[in-house]
Amino acid sequence: ILRMDNWNAILFDLMQGLSNLEELKIENCGGIQEVIKLEGLLTIKGEQQDLLLPRLKTMFLIDLHELRCIWKGTTKLINLNNLEVLRVIRCKKLMRLFTPALAQSLQKLKFLTIERCDELEHLIVENVEEQVLSETHLQPLCFPKPNVVNVEVKSCNKLKCLFHVDRWNPVSIIFTLEELDIYSCGGLQEVFNFEGLLTREGEQQEFFPRLRRMHLEDLQELTYIWKGPIELVNLNNLEYLEVIRCKKLTHLFTPALAQSLQKLKFLKIERCDELEHLIVENAEEHVSSESHLQPLCFPKLKRVDVSYCNKLKYLFPMTIADSLLELKILAVKKNSQLMEVFTHEGDTGVQKDVTLPLLEFMKLKGLPSLVNFCPKNYQFILPNWMELKVESCKNMRTNFTRTPDRIVIRNGEVAQIDVPTGISTTSPVLTICPANNDITWRQEMKYGSEDVGRDCSIDLDDEHDEDDDYEDEDFED
Repeated sequence: ILRMDNWNAILFDLMQGLSNLEELKIENCGGIQEVIKLEGLLTIKGEQQDLLLPRLKTMFLIDLHELRCIWKGTTKLINLNNLEVLRVIRCKKLMRLFTPALAQSLQKLKFLTIERCDELEHLIVENVEEQVLSETHLQPLCFPKPNVVNVEVKSCNKLKCLFHVDRWNPVSIIFTLEELDIYSCGGLQEVFNFEGLLTREGEQQEFFPRLRRMHLEDLQELTYIWKGPIELVNLNNLEYLEVIRCKKLTHLFTPALAQSLQKLKFLKIERCDELEHLIVENAEEHVSSESHLQPLCFPKLKRVDVSYCNKLKYLFPMTIADSLLELKILAVKKNSQLMEVFTHEGDTGVQKDVTLPLLEFMKLKGLPSLVNFCPKNYQFILPNWMELKVESCKNMRTNFTRTPDRIVIRNGEVAQIDVPTGISTTSPVLTICPANNDITWRQEMKYGSEDVGRDCSIDLDDEHDEDDDYEDEDFED
């Protein structure tokens, strides 16, 4: 273990003697401009040079205000195969972290944290020497052993793209990443860029097969989450997605990406001013989808929160409604141009019933443009409801009917609601149109509903931590 505090300068030409170093922490060394200096290093022709830092597991670089680069010179002698934790915090003049060769060696990286690096423009940048080498002998894809990878980036305002993958060298993080958190990176325009990526004939490799959670917040210039050949992206394991205050983002998914979200449980979208669609079709997918249409479905989705997205016209296409078998909470608030929650191109003349068997809590509030909950002649049935609120939706024509055992949401004429045999008829059948009256309906907690807070961890009003149990007041403003 090597720890240094409050040094003004340090020479790392002696790094070759630190072959057993496992932990390196440098903090408050204001004069350091580079950590490892390899410029001018000479090797005898034919001599096998020992790789540097072969056992390094942990590296902390904190408050190094003059640090320009971590490694200077050729990086081919550096071995980071055992690096598991890298934290770079308040290194305000640092412009890059890795060359492609170094990134390719990160086969055991588990945690990467970058915070308040004001001049950081790239995580991975190619130097001239590596570019010449890579043109003569392209390296194969890196397939590391399974690892948990957590990436957290905060307050790096010059960072334009987090992961830019090109040619044949995607970095190992793309195959192992499980959790991604990005906050307050004002210059970030895209998270993942695959443009220019080439794959060898017959080669099939999917990116992000293990990504489980993604949180994007305060990214004012973000226009794309993914850019390039989307067919390489696999989101089959994504469970949690939160996108907050990404004001230039116009959409989240293409249909192909949405189709892969088979395990998505929690979706929270807030204050994305330019967001027009959650799912948007691109030209390439439109051509391919004509030959093999597949319905969209979110079979594991438990909770949806969408608020303050003022260009959003509708939430979901009607085609996914039948798949929402585990949806428990739906909160849609303060989306000024939202016209429908579920939409369908063209009207249907045949009445269709859609049952949301587990939906317990639903809130529609402050939606002045909302006309319909669902298309004409569709009918949503909520047999397991506990609380329903519809407030300040003065243009809404959809009717809400409450019976002793269910709520029926219908766009069109109010149908006769039959009370099932064996159910007491003492509770009246009540129908309300939100254009005339706000709705607040509640009933007593049902057996088994006390676990909603644990299962649905994004609170409606952001007042509690993820592990807090759900309580009635969480549904209030």
